[in-house]
Amino acid sequence: MTYKGIHEILKKAFVIYVPLSLLTPLLMYQWRDNNRLILMDRANSYHITEYTSDQQLRQLYEYQVKQAVFAFLMRNPNGFDNRELLDAMFVGTAGQEAQKQFAAEAAQFKQYKMHQKPEVLNIRILRADRRRSFARVSGQLIRYYVTSHNEQRTFTLEFELNLELQVNYDTANGSRYPFIITNMKYSQLENKEPQK
Repeated sequence: MTYKGIHEILKKAFVIYVPLSLLTPLLMYQWRDNNRLILMDRANSYHITEYTSDQQLRQLYEYQVKQAVFAFLMRNPNGFDNRELLDAMFVGTAGQEAQKQFAAEAAQFKQYKMHQKPEVLNIRILRADRRRSFARVSGQLIRYYVTSHNEQRTFTLEFELNLELQVNYDTANGSRYPFIITNMKYSQLENKEPQK
């Protein structure tokens, strides 16, 4: 091998190396795990978490979804059991939809002194990333009420709740939850057999 041959090989290697060296940081940035969260505690101190895996992020979404389901579906004759949690987690369109859905049944809850508790049977995280997630929750509602003859009754309904969650960028103003519900779609099926 001559000096000229080695020089040509090194020239080609250099021509290949330069674009790759510029491309490497971009690829590393795109391929890295971007699931990092910033949390605020009760003392208004901020904590930056280590990068979380997709599985840990899904678990956090599932926990937040359960909290949202309980805030939205735990009710009594006077309204929501945890109004503060509902107002903190359901914002914009989702908050309006929650109020609208409750208003449709408010008279029935008052008339029969009805209490309702949800049982979450399945949570499917349809999409999860560091900014937005979609979840589908299915379960049943247990409703306890008193008839006009003072008889206590219990019955169940099946429900499905589709939620859109987004990162909460405004944790300092009252809501300390890492994700908030921005959109929702709720449906419930007819009564199962009443139980005494």
